[in-house]
Amino acid sequence: MTAILRAIQTPAIQCEAFLFNTARDAGVNLARLAAENDLTLLEYFLTDAAGHKANPANTARILAEADELIGGARDASNLANTLIVITSDHGNVEDATTRSHTRNPVPTILIGAQRERIASRIHALTDLAPALADLLAR
Repeated sequence: MTAILRAIQTPAIQCEAFLFNTARDAGVNLARLAAENDLTLLEYFLTDAAGHKANPANTARILAEADELIGGARDASNLANTLIVITSDHGNVEDATTRSHTRNPVPTILIGAQRERIASRIHALTDLAPALADLLAR
């Protein structure tokens, strides 16, 4: 099994390894990297940073970028053999009245191959790692 952890950022943040013109381009590149590996992880920390700033206009822009990145990755992936998992370790971007992390539940969104097989196993964030480990072991 191969695994890769790379930082892929949109123009809002410069990154030593990658710089893309659009969030969609970053998503397409993420799909390319994912196709070369069994597990590819992207930490998109801009939503967390936006939540801590509690600036609704900035948050809307960052969420639109995240949506474009996810769309680019989804559209460029072979979803017959790729599973895209979108989740978070905490809330904060959903509540512009606070700069702190919230205790709100966070979603887990599954797109593509094997989503039905592991969806029923995920009831909390702590269920995600074992479900993915079992999927990778097959």
